[in-house]
Amino acid sequence: MTKNENLRLCGGTFFTLLLEARKQLLGANEHYAGKKDGLTEYETLIGLARVIRSDLATPMPTEIKTIQGNASEYKKCKNAGGGYFPFGDKTALRVFDERVKNEYVDTLRKMCRFVEDFIDAGGDIKKDELLVKALVELISLDNCIDDSQSFYIKEDGTTAQKKELINMKEIPLQSFLLGVFHYSVCSVDNVVGAETFDSWCPSAGGAKRTYKGDIGADWPVDIKLRYIQLEDCDTAENDANGSPEDVIVEADCEDPYQNKEKSKQQMVFNFNVTGNNNSFIQHVDSITNNYYGGQKKDGE
Repeated sequence: MTKNENLRLCGGTFFTLLLEARKQLLGANEHYAGKKDGLTEYETLIGLARVIRSDLATPMPTEIKTIQGNASEYKKCKNAGGGYFPFGDKTALRVFDERVKNEYVDTLRKMCRFVEDFIDAGGDIKKDELLVKALVELISLDNCIDDSQSFYIKEDGTTAQKKELINMKEIPLQSFLLGVFHYSVCSVDNVVGAETFDSWCPSAGGAKRTYKGDIGADWPVDIKLRYIQLEDCDTAENDANGSPEDVIVEADCEDPYQNKEKSKQQMVFNFNVTGNNNSFIQHVDSITNNYYGGQKKDGE
């Protein structure tokens, strides 16, 4: 594959590819009938933004039109998404960067929720697999990303360098998306992706610009995806009341507001691995990671 200086990974190009992996959308007739799927571009970007800050307010009806426009401009890599979204907020990005590095499990949980709500994970047409391949190929072709650049894409919170990432044959979906998203918004100015967006979504004479790209479709590495399920304290406690074979590990449900500096959160990792027309489930031991309580579930 030839390096292409015009292909760049940034928040907008990450979002453009992510939109192609959304769950099945309602048709025009269903929308006309008043049905909603919650998967519009701006709603998806709000969900993604809540990985950075879970307390992002639900917009007022009078704000929707402006936020729709801001989401579109962000996707086109024209700006950082306006004042509502946190992508141009240096403080929000600094805190997000610190959380990825120091409170990984809690931050990964937010990405798991986003994937559960918006992404067609494990579906028959393998949208998620194409998304991962597209992002890997984009990273490989972006020659502004050094081979030694680290991405927080591993489920235990450790990093992989670009030269390792582009050769990976087994990838955990949610932690991969978190690591690439973290790099995209914390290390790159969004406007650098404008030419990439234009090549993927050419002008349509004033009509809505649709994705025409095929990046990832011919990626030569056969990638198997793993799917992470993070069970919080409530889920683990409920599961503990079931049959023994349903319980993998019981999470430590100590009050997270007490002894924050010393508190640990033990999470359950279930990996569903797919690829090569087969699948299996691998249960692995839970890991313990630093967790600072008081985080509010998205949408609560």
